[in-house]
Amino acid sequence: MTIVLRPATLADAPGVAAVVAEGWTAFSSFLPSSFVDEQNRSHLPRFQELLSKPNPSSSMVLMVAVDTRDDGTEVVAGACTVGTTRQKPAAIKDLYTYELRCIYVHAGYHGQGIAKKLFQEALRAFEIPVDAPIFCNVFLKNVRACRFYEKLGAIEVYREANSIYSPEPEFILSLAWSRAGDILSPPTAARVANK
Repeated sequence: MTIVLRPATLADAPGVAAVVAEGWTAFSSFLPSSFVDEQNRSHLPRFQELLSKPNPSSSMVLMVAVDTRDDGTEVVAGACTVGTTRQKPAAIKDLYTYELRCIYVHAGYHGQGIAKKLFQEALRAFEIPVDAPIFCNVFLKNVRACRFYEKLGAIEVYREANSIYSPEPEFILSLAWSRAGDILSPPTAARVANK
């Protein structure tokens, strides 16, 4: 198994759609299955359209972790998108220039550090300044993701029940990092003391 992190290409669209669909299927525990199915049907055409354009673009980068197996086949093990903020939710509008839009890792690759590496490489590929703050939105009920982001140093900056990502209001947390550089490397004691 060899994992390579790189910007996604159009050829990666089916693999990206599959790993994102797996992530959304896990949301079936708190979102209606019909809604999850509808979202999952939209992934492939959306990623085909997105990846038919330059990547990185001026607004985002979609990185993939590609596993080249012993038999030579390639599998998209994970995907991560960072970019300029989409300004949701409105309560934190204009506080952040950059947003972690998503990280999905195939369940068979959990626990290998792929999500963190994808996030780090996406920050580098999009050339986010190390001192720039960055945020993400996550379902409160997505406990695994919340723990992951908090382990990387994110703190909750806002929460609201809304239907941005669901047909019925669900609590969405906005988590943020004060410096993108803290994701690239752990903060030093001096930097922590100065916060």
